[in-house]
Amino acid sequence: MNHEWKREFKSIPLPSELRQHSLMGIQRAQEELNQSIGASCKKPTIKLSRKSIFTSIAVGLLVIILTISAFQPQVIAGIQRILQFVPGIGIVKQEEQEINRYVLKQPVNMQLGLGEIMVTGVMVDQEMTYLTMTGNRFFQKPNEIVLVNNKGAEFVIKHSTSVGSVNQWSAGYWYQGKLDIEDGPAKIIIREPNQFEIPFTLMKAEKFGSYEEMGETAALNDISITAIASRNGSKGRLSLISQQAGNIRVIDYGVHGIHNGRTLSLKDADGKLLEIEKIPGIGGPVRDFYFKLNPDQTNAAYTLHIPEINVEYEDKVAVKVPTKTEDNLNKTFTIAGFPVTITRTERLSDNILRVYLDLHFNPNTEKSLHMLGFELKSYHGKLNDQTGALEYVEFDIPSGFKEKKLTIVKPEVLIRGPWIFQFLADKYFKP
Repeated sequence: MNHEWKREFKSIPLPSELRQHSLMGIQRAQEELNQSIGASCKKPTIKLSRKSIFTSIAVGLLVIILTISAFQPQVIAGIQRILQFVPGIGIVKQEEQEINRYVLKQPVNMQLGLGEIMVTGVMVDQEMTYLTMTGNRFFQKPNEIVLVNNKGAEFVIKHSTSVGSVNQWSAGYWYQGKLDIEDGPAKIIIREPNQFEIPFTLMKAEKFGSYEEMGETAALNDISITAIASRNGSKGRLSLISQQAGNIRVIDYGVHGIHNGRTLSLKDADGKLLEIEKIPGIGGPVRDFYFKLNPDQTNAAYTLHIPEINVEYEDKVAVKVPTKTEDNLNKTFTIAGFPVTITRTERLSDNILRVYLDLHFNPNTEKSLHMLGFELKSYHGKLNDQTGALEYVEFDIPSGFKEKKLTIVKPEVLIRGPWIFQFLADKYFKP
């Protein structure tokens, strides 16, 4: 029997964002087809004339085509995925089956005298509820909040994670399990130190077939960035999400800048640089921004320019270094595909060792390694004044050892763009 259909089936083009899960889906669908077709095509061996052979092949192909057509829903289920974006939390959920997920479309602010609190994101589905909020130093971070649905039912959610500085804090509140909170009006009750309510409305999360459907998308140097644009009152909002191959995580979309202070920027149609307001989040990187919209939307357009980004690779390398001063060491290893040379060691005192590193930073390449992490109790180092790349690291060492095993982790790499996005006001920021 001719198996050309198998080769054609395996050659079905897949959207890049589905990756390995989609390939597994095709394999499952193909196995089901193999079983069904195999069961329907088993026949006794007989002698056929040339004309009969061609007739049998034609009939066999027709059976295969009809069988594949009959199982087309299985094929579609094997290769399709549903994407849902969660505003304020910055994640994209990718699933095979349709899930009713409810989200907060825009942040909600509450002013209490000098205190200010903002609910930045809410996600509710059949498995969990997660909420993020931020406040200033005049508002105490609550240890728990109460969610109230449109029927008046109350659900207590405990504080799970938080970050903060002197002037501001951000916190996440998490509940494992399904809560009866769906689209429509709801509210948060905070009972400490004084009780007050924050009303908000959840909406069903939109479903997308690809990242490109979510917003303007630009791909460069193995990194695809999507900028999701929306309007909130008189402000425009941009949310950045990314796709990348392998164990890579974006940790800075150019907000802070690594090399020569090159940072993310936004300009209007006249080339005027616009001020960007960062929307605080519980985790990195900074990915949500507000900016003031031009009240006259006639021919209004906005251009986002990301000159470079910082990514972190999930990789680990262990090397041994001498614990005495040794010049011209020149010991080279590779991490995440980038060469690193330990040029020399310097014994600063009885229990402190300094290790000098050459990360081979090149300002003219598409990617440059500039930072390394170390599995040490404590350490500090120095960055190059011109490139920002790590020059040396120093740490405590025990006495009596001739060598020190140094475990190097989470290398950071500068990836150069630019990634450029243009947003037409009448398309993305309609009142």
